[in-house]
Amino acid sequence: AVAFANRGMAHLKLKEYEAADEDCTTALALDHTYVKAYMRRGVARRELGRLDDAMEDFRMALNLEPGNKEAAQELRAAEAILMGGRNGMHEKKEKEKKEKEEEKMEKERIEMEKEKMEKERMEKKRMENERMEWERRTKEQEAVEEEYIPPPKPARRAVIEEIRDEEETPSPTIPSNMQDDEKPRAPPSYPPPTQPPQTSFEFYRVLNRLRK
Repeated sequence: AVAFANRGMAHLKLKEYEAADEDCTTALALDHTYVKAYMRRGVARRELGRLDDAMEDFRMALNLEPGNKEAAQELRAAEAILMGGRNGMHEKKEKEKKEKEEEKMEKERIEMEKEKMEKERMEKKRMENERMEWERRTKEQEAVEEEYIPPPKPARRAVIEEIRDEEETPSPTIPSNMQDDEKPRAPPSYPPPTQPPQTSFEFYRVLNRLRK
């Protein structure tokens, strides 16, 4: 048992922890009360990351030798490493969780920005289409107004038609070889009608004049 334990110590110094674990296990199989074998296997297992097994070896050494300060010190160190590792794992998990949440929030923010930009682009496109449609309709309306001639008002229309008829009706022409007595004469002008007499005397006077 002592030989295997000593060879296990040599493997520890060479940092051959698997070989040291095997030799110390063989020594303890030969002598399960060998404290140094427990101590050396505990150190090898601690370096291999098997903290629970290492702590068990250090406890066995303390049970066999309660006053073994080295075993107590190694046990406290292994417990501290184990607790620190657990705390470290917890902190690591919390950190990873926080990073995932931040990454998720960043993705959501990017998606919101994309949606906002897309809405703004669509709104600009809609406004541009409305502006172009308004310009097109305005141009069409202006073209129609330029081609349209409003009809004359009723009073003006009658005057225009009368003038147009006068312009279209040819004026009578008098031949140059026509004699003066053959030319059309203006109708004779008659004297204005005599006012009725105001009295019977005036009436008879006018009547006698007409008889003469």
